[in-house]
Amino acid sequence: MVLVLAASDVCLWRVKLPALPASKLKLALPNLVEEQLLSNPAECIVLANPGPADAEGLHSVAIVQRSWLEQIQQQLRTLGARKISAYPAQLCLEVGEKTLAVLQHDDNNPANIELTLCRPHADRLGLPLWASQSAVQEALATLRSLVPEQPLQLMVAANHVAAYQAAVDSGIEVQADSWPRWVAGAKHCKLDLMAAIAGGSEGAMDWGRWRWPLVLLALIAMIHIVSLNVEYLVYPKEIESDALLQMTRNINAAKLASGQGAPDDFTTMMAVFGDTWQKISTNRKVASIANIEYKERTLTIKWKDDSELPTAEAKVLFANRHLLLNESAAKVWQIKLGK
Repeated sequence: MVLVLAASDVCLWRVKLPALPASKLKLALPNLVEEQLLSNPAECIVLANPGPADAEGLHSVAIVQRSWLEQIQQQLRTLGARKISAYPAQLCLEVGEKTLAVLQHDDNNPANIELTLCRPHADRLGLPLWASQSAVQEALATLRSLVPEQPLQLMVAANHVAAYQAAVDSGIEVQADSWPRWVAGAKHCKLDLMAAIAGGSEGAMDWGRWRWPLVLLALIAMIHIVSLNVEYLVYPKEIESDALLQMTRNINAAKLASGQGAPDDFTTMMAVFGDTWQKISTNRKVASIANIEYKERTLTIKWKDDSELPTAEAKVLFANRHLLLNESAAKVWQIKLGK
C-alpha cells in the first residue's frame, strides 16, 4: 500500500549535509534540524532524501511526527495491509522551471483547503487554509502572497477548474488535478517515511501465495524419499538364524556403547594372545612372530620357521579364553571368537 502524505503534515527542508556514512548520518540528522523544530527531535522521524545533492549542494530532509505515522501504520495493519510505504506529497510532483501549486478542497467542507507549493530550487511546503467566505479568492490571495508576480502552474480538482480560471490573473495557468499524476510521481519518489518505523515498509510474509508451491515441494521430497528407500521397503531384513550368535552380538554392541571392548576386538584379542603366549614361551625356546594381521574379526599370526610352534597347547589355552585357534597353513595361526 502506498500513502501520499499531505504536504502540511510533512515538513520538507533543503539542508546541507555533512559527508558521513549513511548509518552515522541517520543519527546526526535530528541534531542538524533541532534548532528549527518546536518539538523534541526524538518524537519525530527525520529522513534525508537519498541520492546526490542538487545543484546548490543541498538535500531534501523530511520531518514528520513519529506517533502520528505509527498510528496510521497500525490502523492499516488492522485492515490487512502488508507492505506500506509513505511519501511526502511535495516529492510526488515533478517541478520544472515554473512554480507548481496544488489547491485541494475538502469535499465535505470546501472552505478547508490544502495548499502544496513546489518552487524550483527552493523549499517545498504545504499549508492548510481555512477560507471564511470566498474560498477561491482567499486561496488565490494566499498563493500570491507566497509567490508574488511569478508565473505559476496551478492544479485544482476538475469541478473547481472553471471557478479558478475566472478568478486568476494572467500569470497563473489552471489545470485539472488527477490522481494518476500523483501515483506516477510516487513511483519515482525515494524518500519512504515508513522505512524509519520498525516493520514499516517491510510486509509480513504472505504464505497464502506459497501454499501450492510448498505442497508441490513436499510431494517431490516424498517421492525422492520413497525411491531412495524402495529396496529397504521391498526386501525383508535379514533374520539372524543363530539366536546365540545374535545375542552375543547384541551383548558386544552394548559393551561398545558403554565403553567396554568386545571379545573379538583387536585390542581384546591381542591382550589375550599376549597373555597366553607369555605362558607358553616361559622357559622355552619358541618361534618368532613374522607378521600379525587383523581382518574380519580374525587375528592372523604368521611365524618364522626357526623354532618349534606349540599349536596343541595354545589351542587349549585359547579355548579357556573362549577363542578358537586354527592353523590355516604351515606356521600360520588364525584366532577368532569361539561359539
